[in-house]
Amino acid sequence: MASRSIRRGRGSLTARFTAAFRAMGGTDPYAPHFVGPSLRPWLPVARRLDKPLNAASLGLVHAVRARHAWFDGQVEAAIARGARQVVLLGAGFDSRPWRLALGGARVFTCDHPDTARARATAARHLPPRSVDVAVDFASQDFGDALEAAGFQRSQPSLFVWEGVSMYLAASAVRQTLGRVAQLGGQVVFDAWCPRPHRLSALERLGERALGWAGEPLRWAPTPMGLEAMCAAAGLQVVEVRSARQVPGFATAHPGLRLCHAQPG
Repeated sequence: MASRSIRRGRGSLTARFTAAFRAMGGTDPYAPHFVGPSLRPWLPVARRLDKPLNAASLGLVHAVRARHAWFDGQVEAAIARGARQVVLLGAGFDSRPWRLALGGARVFTCDHPDTARARATAARHLPPRSVDVAVDFASQDFGDALEAAGFQRSQPSLFVWEGVSMYLAASAVRQTLGRVAQLGGQVVFDAWCPRPHRLSALERLGERALGWAGEPLRWAPTPMGLEAMCAAAGLQVVEVRSARQVPGFATAHPGLRLCHAQPG
């Protein structure tokens, strides 16, 4: 299982908000296509209030953008090393197929059918640049769906699994990472690794709000637990860093960890 909870017919609420955070930063010209009509009118105001909003969120706004920037760099580095396939697993409203120079690599956007439909609707005015793979992670094997869509295990690949793991049970995280290892790809993903005894009242309120929205946080490992999860899934960790360690994002929340792993 690789996806967040879904609001039927409209896709993931957190995927909308992460697109809005990218749009606020002004570095993703495609993000406004994906934020939805209810959030789009607020973007000009949000851009002017970017620093206060980041401070009010204890760095979560900038952590989302730090994650996205780091993953961009990982995709570009993988292409430079010869990757021929990029899988956006739990793609949400990812704009990488349009933003990045992918050097001829084939891109697969894999997500729940409701989010896939919402993404296709929002991107209807953009040229098709990916193979869209709609899969119900609760009842279908995403590896089988990818291979049916043309994914080849023999080709060097990078899986980008962004903003999903924290909404899944640990068993589902292990299952997803293990399936990536079986498919032979490297993977970059993020995990929420807070220090529970130091959570502020605002952080706890934010966690409860996600639960009320139907997308509760389920997996919050320690940094050591994150590496142990990779090992249990048959992956070797290449790098782990906090969002705050991404250059240019010193004000990001340090609880968001970014991981690069490979089969091994």
